[in-house]
Amino acid sequence: MIQECYGLEGIVYYPDEILVVCLHRAWWDYDGPLIGMYDLQTKDWEFGVYPLSHPDSQNDGWVDLSDITYVEGKTFYILERGNQGLLNATIKRMYSIELD
Repeated sequence: MIQECYGLEGIVYYPDEILVVCLHRAWWDYDGPLIGMYDLQTKDWEFGVYPLSHPDSQNDGWVDLSDITYVEGKTFYILERGNQGLLNATIKRMYSIELD
């Protein structure tokens, strides 16, 4: 199966030789976008599904992930945004998440 759109939106280096990535939108049959951890030493991937917020825009639309940033320990900030623009752009949220 080939994914043709909604690729990587954020990538960050996590100590201990790990790259952490967030995908823009859900792929295939997943309930939400994936957060991936790539071990640079073993070349192995681990993925988890990120639960997105409900779109609060008066025009519905959808919510996606925009970026991920490492904070400290196992804490990351993740940025959600809606696909609406101008006065309908009601979703810009930052959440703190813990990854193992």
